[in-house]
Amino acid sequence: MMILDVSRLLVVLAVVPLSSNPVYAADVVVTTATSATTSDSSRKVEIVNESGKKLVVDWINPQSGEVHSLTEDFPNGAKQVINSFINHTLLIHEPTTSPTCDVIDEDCGVGYVTISEDVEHVVVVKEDLKVVDFQEPTPTPPQLSAAQNEANTVTRACQQDAFEDLNEGRDADMVLKELVDCIKETATKMIVRKNEHLVLEKKVRLELSAALENYTCADTTRETTTPEEIRSWTHEDTAGVMVTRQIGILHNRKASQIHALENFISKEECDAITEAAAAKLHRGTVADGSGGSRLSDHRKAWQAGLRVPWEKENEGNLIARVVRRVYDYTNDAVH
Repeated sequence: MMILDVSRLLVVLAVVPLSSNPVYAADVVVTTATSATTSDSSRKVEIVNESGKKLVVDWINPQSGEVHSLTEDFPNGAKQVINSFINHTLLIHEPTTSPTCDVIDEDCGVGYVTISEDVEHVVVVKEDLKVVDFQEPTPTPPQLSAAQNEANTVTRACQQDAFEDLNEGRDADMVLKELVDCIKETATKMIVRKNEHLVLEKKVRLELSAALENYTCADTTRETTTPEEIRSWTHEDTAGVMVTRQIGILHNRKASQIHALENFISKEECDAITEAAAAKLHRGTVADGSGGSRLSDHRKAWQAGLRVPWEKENEGNLIARVVRRVYDYTNDAVH
């Protein structure tokens, strides 16, 4: 699902196939890196500005040595979260618009951070742009830690009984059989409890969705949720024209994400979509539970299906340009 307006794009991403149109996976998530790298080598870098000045972050291409802008300037006290890759180097300095820094050199207090293996980086930039890089071992995913703890709970008591039986001289084959039976029984009880929790969660979700089905937010002045983190995304909007946008990460899970992208679509592009859809608008439908769709009194929106004129993309067709941008960002965000 996507919600569009002229100044902002709010994208709700689900990890599902996009369409039959060619989709191009990006090499990195939120940087301008172009090296052939796998997601296993990606590392998150959190940059905290305590320098007393505005800062910007650039990326140095390891193949060409060229410097690419990653962020807009961000003030003292703010932070930027950037996804980079092992052995990539980030360049931190004052904006070149600053009175004391018209070109990038040592007078700008340039700081460097090189991404190391198996660590998460928290970089604090102090006065005179002294860079302090706190490197923390890459943490075990919470789901894996929880699963390991539960596995230990299942086996610990059974193991203890088995050790005591062996110390008392009982037959090893019999002790092994009882150990397996003990683990089976304990694990079965734990799985039953988990299933009961899942049934309860499903019931709560269904009741909540039913309660909210007829809710429509009519307050257009309401502020967007405060982002969990801020990223940047650079994209070639038109041939040879690179545009960097700020991204607010509002919700971030493996299977679902909500990103707010400022200035994603222009008024000209929005008008082109509106004009093409005008003759095809009809009441929005909802899924009927059997693979089809149906009308619902609770669905207020109108919708239209548009064919994307890919054959005119190279001619600058506005609809193809917007959809290409959506495809490119979606692939960057989920890879």
